[in-house]
Amino acid sequence: MAQPSIIRLTSLDWPPYAGAALPEGGSQVQLVRMAYRAVGVQVEVEFLPFRRAVQRARSDHTVAGYFPEYAEVEADFTISPMLGLSPLGFAYRADRVFQWQGLDDLVAHQPIGVVGSYINEPDLDRMIATGRLRSEPALDDLGNLRRLAAGRIGVAVIDQSVMRWLIAAEPSLRGQPQPLLFHPRLLAERTLHVAFRNSPHGQIAQDLLTAGLARLDPDVVRALTVTENSH
Repeated sequence: MAQPSIIRLTSLDWPPYAGAALPEGGSQVQLVRMAYRAVGVQVEVEFLPFRRAVQRARSDHTVAGYFPEYAEVEADFTISPMLGLSPLGFAYRADRVFQWQGLDDLVAHQPIGVVGSYINEPDLDRMIATGRLRSEPALDDLGNLRRLAAGRIGVAVIDQSVMRWLIAAEPSLRGQPQPLLFHPRLLAERTLHVAFRNSPHGQIAQDLLTAGLARLDPDVVRALTVTENSH
């Protein structure tokens, strides 16, 4: 199969990593574009709600994959090399005492705010699925934080960089009488990837991305992949 001149991918609005309104489409989109450009390939990114982004990549054979995604994907996708890190943890209101060492400590802070379509952390997701923890699903991270600010949930599961961006960008969050804080103990530090279709076209797109990443200046890659919380 000949090398394609254009690779089509889907993504979602998940600032600062990805978003149609972000400069360069967000840090993850910028990195993917740079990697493909290094091997002479253009990339077209369509921004959709997360579930639609996954479904489009699954059902449309002209789409090579979707991103950003954590390492756990279904069998019809394969994972690219790491593109970044996602510091995942808990947001809480400043007027509420919140400390945790293990997931059982979250029982006192139910319901737990989550985004309904997201994978979080395996043990947490299992506790929610089996009813050991009661959750309150939101459509997106902004809705999750708004519910937290309104006192409808005890804590919210969120990426630290996403939370920082939303609080800076959304006046409704900045103007709350009780500030929203991010607990320093992380739930997990997840790796971010492109999820490629498990097909010949997806494999070619993945090989090109891998080759392109290897050609980039390591300092440039590091600047786009390392979060403030990373070591």
